[in-house]
Amino acid sequence: MFVTLIIGVLNIRTGEIRYANGGHNPPIVIPKQGEAFYKKGMNEPLVGAMPGMTYTDLSFTLSPGEGFFLYTDGVNEAMDLDGEQYSNPRLLSRIEKNKGALPDEMIKLVLGSIKDHSQMAPQSDDIAMLMIKYNGKRT
Repeated sequence: MFVTLIIGVLNIRTGEIRYANGGHNPPIVIPKQGEAFYKKGMNEPLVGAMPGMTYTDLSFTLSPGEGFFLYTDGVNEAMDLDGEQYSNPRLLSRIEKNKGALPDEMIKLVLGSIKDHSQMAPQSDDIAMLMIKYNGKRT
């Protein structure tokens, strides 16, 4: 038995995110300036696959107005009736196109795009998404 996961902590005062990735899809960073991108990190193993594994602490810092998006592989691997996957480039494009959206709106927009792509094809995997937008510390 194993799982993939990302576990992390967002410092709401500084915007720093410290996290570890156990075999999960890389998060998408949504900057205010520039294009959304996959945050590359260590390619570490699934959690539970082997006893005694350790994982690397990763970190990056969001500026006010920036966000990050987490998702399960049921998002980018959602298939249409012809077996074509939704894909990483399509997911990134959808996020980039709507990067000013609030987190709940972004989730709805991506989910709608997945449903449009999949049409009537049966869902073959879980679809879970989380987006956090860092607003900066309150004064």
